[in-house]
Amino acid sequence: MLLKRITVKNNVKLDFLHLEEYADTNADIFDNLRYKPTLNSNSRFLATFDSATTLSQGIADVALGYTFSVYKEITGTNQLIYVSKINEGDLSITDYNVVNNTSYTYYIFKEGESTISEAVVSNSISTCWWDWSLIDVIPSTTDKTLYTAVGDIWKFNLNIANGARTQSMNTTVYNTLARFPKVSTGKLNYSNGSLTCILGDVQKVGSKGLQYVEPATLLDDWNTFCANGNIKLLKDRKGNAMLVSIVDNASQLDDITHEQVNSITFSWVQVEDANKVSIIGG
Repeated sequence: MLLKRITVKNNVKLDFLHLEEYADTNADIFDNLRYKPTLNSNSRFLATFDSATTLSQGIADVALGYTFSVYKEITGTNQLIYVSKINEGDLSITDYNVVNNTSYTYYIFKEGESTISEAVVSNSISTCWWDWSLIDVIPSTTDKTLYTAVGDIWKFNLNIANGARTQSMNTTVYNTLARFPKVSTGKLNYSNGSLTCILGDVQKVGSKGLQYVEPATLLDDWNTFCANGNIKLLKDRKGNAMLVSIVDNASQLDDITHEQVNSITFSWVQVEDANKVSIIGG
């Protein structure tokens, strides 16, 4: 039997759609309210709708038993940049290592034991945002060029004041008896800087319209985030991304206003070149 189309009525809500060949080992999903489907040797199609729409196309049996390599091209460069692999059974990844005001095209290659398919090419995707952002990234234990983004993204867009970005180099000047000094230069070459902004955000709150929102616990959460020791992915509005560590953090409460606004200032130091690594999330 060949299925060409499956139609779901408007009043039916799906958590997933999983087609399997019948087998004695098939799981009985009706006895498990928390059942989540996974691809297996009996699978012929799987689409999940946890954070997608009814337009999700899922993964079919032509993808079973394969891994996929994902690359991206920055428009106009004619150069593919490796992103990551999608292992068998996984349906997607998120590429966090993208910058503002840039267009990307993604290429997906299906890999067998001895073959690689032609690329499936995405539409051109352009980035556009108006926030500075920070998120924790965890290095892979097996691949020194791979990081995984974890936790929530901290975004800042109010009263932004970007401190001077300083390039630190390991340069020493030695005075000699000659007219000119001798200069010794090491390999150190990294940036550091700071950012001042308002901690909270302006949001639409029910029928009250736009309001400044900053829960009392937000500053504690921010302080915990700064002190957790993880490397951060820092992005600005212009189109830069850096892997940094936060080296100090201060806050100032405006006790006069009704909103009790906290202004924060944090300093950062670059610890890795973001252009030489992949940063993904599940």
